[in-house]
Formats: sequence, structure tokens, C-alpha cells
Amino acid sequence: MPSAKWYELRDPHKELWQWLADNPEKYKKDWPGWSNHAGAWNDPQCFACYGYTCDTCPCHWGSRTDYEVTRRCSCTARHTVYRKYMKASAHSRLNLVRLYATRIRDAWVLPDDQE
Repeated sequence: MPSAKWYELRDPHKELWQWLADNPEKYKKDWPGWSNHAGAWNDPQCFACYGYTCDTCPCHWGSRTDYEVTRRCSCTARHTVYRKYMKASAHSRLNLVRLYATRIRDAWVLPDDQE
């Protein structure tokens, strides 16, 4: 994990996804906040991926797609909210983009020892 504390990654995660919910016609690469978070932009435009590994991801993507079950990054598993977001965005279904971006914003959960 980089030297950033968990909240230094969680807060911009929430800001990014709130911005995407408010601007559903935009893409992650368009977020103005990237100028303050160059490292996360380069590694793969995800604050959770930037600071954690797949098996320690702070985002909850649903029990059926958790890393322990799939042994792959849960956010990319079929039928997750992130995949639904990507599909809705690709088809310009703005109401669904807003809904899924909000769910992704709220997907970041903390381990008990970090609350």
C-alpha cells in the first residue's frame, strides 16, 4: 500500500464517484480531481486498486463475487455494480449511470480496526 492513509484514498474515491453520479455523461478520466491524485490516475484509475490488492479491497462488491470465492478482483466479476456501471455508461443510460455510480461511491467499507 502506498504511504497514504486509508481515508486519503477513501475520500477521493467517494468524491470521484459522487462527481460521476452528478455528471453521468462524463468518464472517470474527466474527473478534475485527478490533478491532485496522479499516482492513482496512473494505476488503474481506482483508489482501491491503487492502495490495496484484490484480496484486501476495501470495497464490498457483493458476497457472491468476493475475492475468497472468485480468486480474482471482485469489481470485475460478472454482474457486479461496476460492470453494470460500465455497460450503462457505454450505452449512455444516464439514469443507470447515476444509480451505479452512487452505489460504487458507497461500496467502500472499512475493516473494523479502521473505523
